[in-house]
Amino acid sequence: MNDSQSSDPNEYQGPAWRNPWLIAFIAGAITITMLRDCTRRVPDAPLSLGAVPSWSLLDVSGTQYSSETLSGRVHILAFGAKECSGPESLLPQADEVRAACGIATEAATELLAALDRKQATAELIMLDPSTDWDAALELSRNLAALDNRTIDNPWDIGFVLVDGSGQCRGFYGLHDEGQDEVLHRSQHVVRDAAKGL
Repeated sequence: MNDSQSSDPNEYQGPAWRNPWLIAFIAGAITITMLRDCTRRVPDAPLSLGAVPSWSLLDVSGTQYSSETLSGRVHILAFGAKECSGPESLLPQADEVRAACGIATEAATELLAALDRKQATAELIMLDPSTDWDAALELSRNLAALDNRTIDNPWDIGFVLVDGSGQCRGFYGLHDEGQDEVLHRSQHVVRDAAKGL
């Protein structure tokens, strides 16, 4: 018997398009692809931690913002600065303050770019404490109180997600993971707002 003509009796000998292994592979690929949407869990928007107190401050570009002008808009509050400086009372900690300001400003700039890339509906408001230090410090301390924290300068607050009704929806760190989380959480808040939730 010729070896080239010998074959495994269990091996399929018909046309390729009728091969049961090929049919099973295609059916499995289609089924798994269809099941992905059924098994994907879309997380809920973060719960409210309390109302953000009324405020009015300039952002780093000199535009005036307030809790009233942002009413009805999902936004992310952050503190940055064109030039990192604080009041004379913080001069003994000048290096520490400059470092905190630099980190906060860089993180907010990166988040702004990410929001633009994702074409996210939520907007980032980067407030500048140097335009009104007392008002900025008061706002940041009132926000920190919602998270049971105390802070010494506004740049330590991180990112604050605020819904259209002025409710704080969470605090997020300035690191990459915090930026990513606030970006995605803001989209969930926007989604719920569009549904009227």
